[in-house]
Amino acid sequence: MKFKFDKDIMQIHFNEDELKIMNDKKCLELDLKNSKHFINVLSRIVGEFHRKIVEKDPSLGNLLTYDNTEIESK
Repeated sequence: MKFKFDKDIMQIHFNEDELKIMNDKKCLELDLKNSKHFINVLSRIVGEFHRKIVEKDPSLGNLLTYDNTEIESK
């Protein structure tokens, strides 16, 4: 998988093998090493994206999200 972070959008791109695995298993499984890589990349993206969002719309800096908050994709 590749992470693309451009302007106001974050995308996760999957290759054909990854898509087949996710389609078959209906989930994403990572071993410990790759889980750590995944977390590291997401942490960096989260920090950058949070900063950019708040710069564009300061009112979103106080937005709260809960376990049952629905998130809509484009």
